[in-house]
Amino acid sequence: MLKQPGLPRIAHVIYSQAQGGSEMAAANICSRIDRQRFDPVVLFLYDTEGPMPAFLTERGIEWHRLSHTRLSRLTGPFRLIMRLRRLGVDLLHVHHVPAFSALEGVWRRAGVRKLIVTEHAKFSISRSPRLQEACRRAAGSAHEFTVVSHDLKQYFVGQLGIPAGCLKVIHNGVDTRRFVPRSDNGSLRGLVPSCWDGPVALVVGRLTEAKDHSTLFKAVSSLKEQGKSPFFVVVGDGERRSVLESEIREMGIGDRVRLAGARTDVEGLLPDADLFVLPSQREGFPVAILEAMAAGLPVISTRVGGIPEVVESGVNGVLVPPRDPASLASAIEVLLGNPDRLKETARRARKTIEERFSIEAVTAQYERLYNDVLEQSET
Repeated sequence: MLKQPGLPRIAHVIYSQAQGGSEMAAANICSRIDRQRFDPVVLFLYDTEGPMPAFLTERGIEWHRLSHTRLSRLTGPFRLIMRLRRLGVDLLHVHHVPAFSALEGVWRRAGVRKLIVTEHAKFSISRSPRLQEACRRAAGSAHEFTVVSHDLKQYFVGQLGIPAGCLKVIHNGVDTRRFVPRSDNGSLRGLVPSCWDGPVALVVGRLTEAKDHSTLFKAVSSLKEQGKSPFFVVVGDGERRSVLESEIREMGIGDRVRLAGARTDVEGLLPDADLFVLPSQREGFPVAILEAMAAGLPVISTRVGGIPEVVESGVNGVLVPPRDPASLASAIEVLLGNPDRLKETARRARKTIEERFSIEAVTAQYERLYNDVLEQSET
């Protein structure tokens, strides 16, 4: 598609075509940005399989593959330059510092005027001196460097020595028109045994070590022994699927857990659940929690990353320590055992999202940032 004449082209660079949190954050911004003032496009850095191209196309969002490869050091930069030039990008908004590293040497040569870098998580960075140095370079060369939580900002300032004034916090947001507390979909019940008439808990996230489904399964096993376990529908896929399937068999909880795989209809599943659980060891500022709260679900989550910035334990959700199946099981039992508290927690969860984390509010912040950056003198 040709660039819209007279409008600055804003290109969001994301890793892959998987439907992860940062990919959805970029898509949400593009779906709500003022098309009378900006011309948005999404660029996939790597060629991978996933549902994001179809998701973007359905919403009228232009996208392209950069088809970058780590193996082509000689021709790779030239190909990136040519692709960016053809697209006529004015402002490059790069999600994640490793993606910045891939484009660091080419964006200016491609005629891109401005650069914004957004980091969504710290785990990979915390384990890599190379990425830590890339963060420092990004803070020095990008026109703006944003992070999705105050927790992440504190890490960059305290551990990497990046001046606080170089970092701006803009939380992720969620589409409150797409994620609502009502649904006539009924698709969640199709994932639950027909004989089950108890509460249903939903878990959404890739099947990775960071999401720590193993701790959840230990909690499920304990609840089942007490006769108090809900049925858990686990949405997502990933490299630990076979490991988790083995754990489910070994713990004898196959009648309480279903691995439902990757889904593109999460907004239709959430309102039919009774509870949302996130047992992660590590998080940035998870979009999955925002979506659950927007759908009016009470949330039980671990107290990690930026989650306490949206979930206030005992008010609009419940927070427990990570890697603690006993505390997780207790929280699930207590909340499901108190219907009035469950209902009030859900109401407050939706109110929190409407007031502070709607995609409209977040996009407005980015629109102001884009304007400010584009109006800066060329450097």
